[in-house]
Amino acid sequence: ALRAMAHAYVRAGIDRPQMYALLYSTEGAMPEAEPRLLAAKVEALGVCRGVIEAAVADGQLDLATDPETSAHTFWVGAHGLVSLELGGFLVVGRSVDDLLDPLVTILIEGLKEVPA
Repeated sequence: ALRAMAHAYVRAGIDRPQMYALLYSTEGAMPEAEPRLLAAKVEALGVCRGVIEAAVADGQLDLATDPETSAHTFWVGAHGLVSLELGGFLVVGRSVDDLLDPLVTILIEGLKEVPA
C-alpha cells in the first residue's frame, strides 16, 4: 500500500505541476492565511499516515518511530522526488522511474524497527 501510495503521489505531482506548485509553493499566502490550502496539506499527510497506521495494524510494518514521524519522513522523500523532477534536476543519471521503487524500499526499510 505504501508503494502504491507513493506511485500515486509522484504521478499526481508530475502530471499536475500547477496543482503541486499551489500546494507546496513557498511564495504567496501562508497556509494559516488560507484555510483550504492548509486543509489540503493536512489531508495529503493524513493519507500517508493512514496507510502507515494500517500497515502497522495489519502487522506488516514495525516502526522505529511513531506513525506521525514516519508519515512525515515518507512524505519528505516522495516530495523531494517530485520537486527534483519538476525542477528539471533529474537529468544527470537517474529518472523518476529509476528512483521511485528504490526510494520506497529504502523508506520502508528505514521505518522498520531494528531488532534488539
